[in-house]
Amino acid sequence: MFTSLLFFLSLFASAKDYKNLLSKDDAFIILNTNHGNKPITLFNYANGDSSLPMRLSALSSDAVLYQLFNVRYNFTKDFWLAPEIDTSYGSLDNNRYLISRKKPFKPNLRLKSITKDSENKLYKIVSGTKCLTVGSNVIKRGLEYWQLEFKNCDANDSNQEFMFVPKLIALSYLDRTEDVKLSKADIKRSYSTLYKVLRNFDEVLESGTI
Repeated sequence: MFTSLLFFLSLFASAKDYKNLLSKDDAFIILNTNHGNKPITLFNYANGDSSLPMRLSALSSDAVLYQLFNVRYNFTKDFWLAPEIDTSYGSLDNNRYLISRKKPFKPNLRLKSITKDSENKLYKIVSGTKCLTVGSNVIKRGLEYWQLEFKNCDANDSNQEFMFVPKLIALSYLDRTEDVKLSKADIKRSYSTLYKVLRNFDEVLESGTI
């Protein structure tokens, strides 16, 4: 908890510093529409393994260091999630589960927007003909998490629907102080910054296709 507290103090040195980040920081968390405040999370980072699991788990001040990502993409619009804590890792499909692998690796994910709402976009994360899907929950050593695996795409499966939430909104939710309270204009601006990046490689999902 102490490490997380230092992290927040460095971000929120002043309300002015906080506001200045709004137009510069395009990091985010990713939520599933069925699972509330449980973002995609990098697991077992302290182990230093070349491949690490990625799962859903509860948003918290301790876990958020492993729940914040930047996005990277190549010229063919394959993308990966680069953990903000260590961008030498990147997300990919290992033929079943979403994992994070140490570079070098071959990106194999595509982003498909499934809503046209400019302020509340929903996406599918696709690998080949499979879609990232929230699976069953697991409780292990007192920690609850949800598996993330690739399954046949289903237009009606909300476990395959994801949303990107800007970093500063996630952090303000955790902090909840007047110093970091966001206005509607702040929220709109932070989403605009994020969506501007996603539009570089997002592909609109046509009805009935992947």
